[in-house]
Amino acid sequence: MKAIILAAGQGKRLLPLTQDTPKTLLNISGTTILEYQLVTLASCNVKEVVLVGGFRVDKLKDYADRYIALHGLDLKLKVINNKDYAITNNLYSLWLAKDEMTSDFLVINGDNVFDRRAIVKMIQQKDITASVAIHKNPGYDDEDMKVRIAGSNVVEISKGIDNLAASGESIGLRLFRGKGVAAFKYAMDIAMIEDVKRNAYFVRAIQHMIDMGHNVGFADVTEFKYGELDFFEDLKNLEIEMSAMMKQSIMMHTNPASLYAVSLQPYRSAGMKKAS
Repeated sequence: MKAIILAAGQGKRLLPLTQDTPKTLLNISGTTILEYQLVTLASCNVKEVVLVGGFRVDKLKDYADRYIALHGLDLKLKVINNKDYAITNNLYSLWLAKDEMTSDFLVINGDNVFDRRAIVKMIQQKDITASVAIHKNPGYDDEDMKVRIAGSNVVEISKGIDNLAASGESIGLRLFRGKGVAAFKYAMDIAMIEDVKRNAYFVRAIQHMIDMGHNVGFADVTEFKYGELDFFEDLKNLEIEMSAMMKQSIMMHTNPASLYAVSLQPYRSAGMKKAS
């Protein structure tokens, strides 16, 4: 299994914290989203990670390499640079990784945190070639990537779905397997042709799959916590609601002693300050 992590944007809504640091590397009570994602993916038997960066892609690669070495992760890493990250959206970023879509793969937003069990549930789905993880919330707003479902399939995915008509929120975790890989690549090419301004979300390709008659399923992960990082209040929520789970999971699925193996000094995640 391969995972593609989309982390090209700067996260300007989090300035000045993201002045020189991609938001997936911001300090969350001693860890980062990228560290948690890499450890979690490796623990789920994902063997390859394609990291699509843009803003400070050099820093992304440096920290990804460091996390993999630090925790002894069995991961092969490839970094792809979206040089046009400032004027493009994630459809273009994912399209740059098209040649890496040679077998089953996950697509994960670089600013999302999922309970590990959500990823496990996605991977363990049977007889499904495309799937999105959904969270059923009490209500939805215009910024949510919403879905409508019918039976066992997603029939629409878009932020434009009426908030009252939504069946759930697509939370940034998607799976393509078997025949779904080629179908998604074809649908992505169509979406790219339409996306003249390069500002579309890649879920447009998923909608094209649906419109062409491909079944797109879903995994209901409402029982598991998740978080995203777009605004300052999100950072606070991650620190309060998710950081303990993140650090516990990292410790459970790695050797804690490795934190001191690389240097004589305690390891510090991006954005952490030295103790005075």
